[in-house]
Amino acid sequence: METQPTRGKLGRKPRSIYVYSLGLAFNPGLRRVLRALGYRVRVGVPVQPDAEVAVWGRKPTSERGIKIARMCRRNLLTLEDGFLRSVLAGRAKGPPLGVIFDRTGLYVDGFGASDLQTCIEASRVLSDEAIAQSQDGLERLRALRVSKYNQFDPAQNRDLPDRFVLVIDQVVEDTSVLYGGANHETFRIMLETARQHHGDLPVLIKRHPDAARGRKRGYFDDVTSATDMLLSSDNSNPWDLFDRAVAVYTVSSQLGMEAIFAGHRPHVFGGPFYAGRGLTHDHSPGQVARPPVSPAMLYHAAYRCYTRYFDPYFNVETDDIRTSFTLAAGARHAALGGASVFWDMRLWKRPFLRRYLSKGKARFLKDRDAALRVARNKGRAVFAWAGKIDATDRKAAGAAGVPLIAVEDGFLRSRGLGATLVTPVSLCIDRTGIYFDATRASDCEAMISASVDLPDILQDRARSARERIVSAGLSKYNLDARSNLPDFPSGKEIILVPGQVEDDASIRLGCFGIRDNHALLRAVRRDFPNATLVYKPHPDVAAGLRDGKIADPDGCADIVTDVEDIAALFPHIDRVATMTSLSGFEAMLRDVPVTCYGVPFYAGWGLTDDRVETPERRNARPSLDQLVHAVLIDYPYYWDPVTQQPCAIETILDRFERGQFGRAGGAFNRVLSKAQGALISFGPFWR
Repeated sequence: METQPTRGKLGRKPRSIYVYSLGLAFNPGLRRVLRALGYRVRVGVPVQPDAEVAVWGRKPTSERGIKIARMCRRNLLTLEDGFLRSVLAGRAKGPPLGVIFDRTGLYVDGFGASDLQTCIEASRVLSDEAIAQSQDGLERLRALRVSKYNQFDPAQNRDLPDRFVLVIDQVVEDTSVLYGGANHETFRIMLETARQHHGDLPVLIKRHPDAARGRKRGYFDDVTSATDMLLSSDNSNPWDLFDRAVAVYTVSSQLGMEAIFAGHRPHVFGGPFYAGRGLTHDHSPGQVARPPVSPAMLYHAAYRCYTRYFDPYFNVETDDIRTSFTLAAGARHAALGGASVFWDMRLWKRPFLRRYLSKGKARFLKDRDAALRVARNKGRAVFAWAGKIDATDRKAAGAAGVPLIAVEDGFLRSRGLGATLVTPVSLCIDRTGIYFDATRASDCEAMISASVDLPDILQDRARSARERIVSAGLSKYNLDARSNLPDFPSGKEIILVPGQVEDDASIRLGCFGIRDNHALLRAVRRDFPNATLVYKPHPDVAAGLRDGKIADPDGCADIVTDVEDIAALFPHIDRVATMTSLSGFEAMLRDVPVTCYGVPFYAGWGLTDDRVETPERRNARPSLDQLVHAVLIDYPYYWDPVTQQPCAIETILDRFERGQFGRAGGAFNRVLSKAQGALISFGPFWR
């Protein structure tokens, strides 16, 4: 699996394309994309011999460019949004991540020639390796549930019936409709055919996002009052609809192709590019049968051969793999809905919480009940730092009818300590509990339990991320290993015992026996009397910022190390023994055995040596990569520290590998963190 942004396919001097519409000439986002894909946008007369004239689709403004291309005898290049475009619909919402360049015709013209039809023909003679890669891409698309536009609300489809007929609406006189030989009558016939073929089932009309939001009209805007018909939400995920649909009907929508990838054979009433290939029920009288292709061949042609992709984080060309990861991450972030009410958040956290989570005006309130009142009046949730939430707070939120959502640092957090106020690049946002609280269920637990059904293609993604983390030596804080490694004896089992902050919430809510570092060391010495114990104090404790210092660790430990970055120790140890430290999970990433004396989020799943009783609800038995996907991909939300945009874990790994973080905490935060160290005895004041 490719995991790095690519340089771009051209690898040479940018080609000049001349444009004659304001949208193409002066849209900075689109110019940025085209520049990354190897094109320089110009306005004027295309005098260079290799210059091309570019138009966007067949809009009215395209006629000017078409005429100039003919007059100057220059090649006409037709641009369109790719089949993976963006999270939000509409060009004003941001540049496309996928762009189509066609020198032959229009891909929406299913009856004419286009570069896409050439790609489809070429896909029929692909190598077995290329077919396997395209099948992986198809399965990845289905598993990530991404589409052209990706602003979805997961709650929208919960009240839909289990079985229905899916009829796909489109924008009135859209290019794909006109070039597909369709009109209003075609849509009427399609709807009547669907109702006749499935008279005992309701018909669900999937509206186009632009029509549903009032920007344009759809063909079925005025025919949805019948009792046997339902309307989908404007932000319904089409993959959720495909799962329940017994049949899919379309004229020429891209969703017809996605329905094929979902396992359907859609009924097609227009002339889209994917019709006539043995993958559809064709109802258009003008449809010509073409040589058949498989869904994987169609995917290769449309997503790998025909479309080119832009990486918005590194301003380079990339591929369908990275683009699907980017859109999935963006869709998940958009589904948060925007946090507007925060309770008792520290001052230094407020700027990044506002950037990361708030899509409008954010209210930061110190008083819990005031926060609940404001949220109830707004119909919103209250976001609070997880360590401050207790059972009383949850009870008050329940009585107020307000969701109380826990926020916590992610597991790949930063290059520097949270106690030194370095801004995190990931956050865990949990609606049920929080990952370190073993006394109650959490979203993290639910995701780990569900991971046993993870598709192979996503397990491959988790394995790739894990291998990159290990190869780069990454951990939660990624500190510099300034001290020399200790001398490790040979011939004995070496056990790393990571110290923890003893008043940390993970100790309070995840330990039911041993609760301090000294007791942990004594227990490990008891259970492993012949081993060499290596004790590493917690970085916050060693820095004098938190509680947990042991007066005489040498009494139980054989080696006490001051190596700052714990990842430097993993290649030299045989086991980790911990209460609830994240270092246990980081050791698991490296296939190092872990013994747990508490109940961290990774214990109780059959992957650790558990010395205490774990919750009965943790009865799933995921593999390591399934666990990794749940914990590092499904659960946290990642934000790119350079562009300040939501992103996938792969982008964060790129940043870590390249050292592209800078002084993320800011000068003020660094001064404030030093003051906190001086005021350690007044912890409740600043924490």
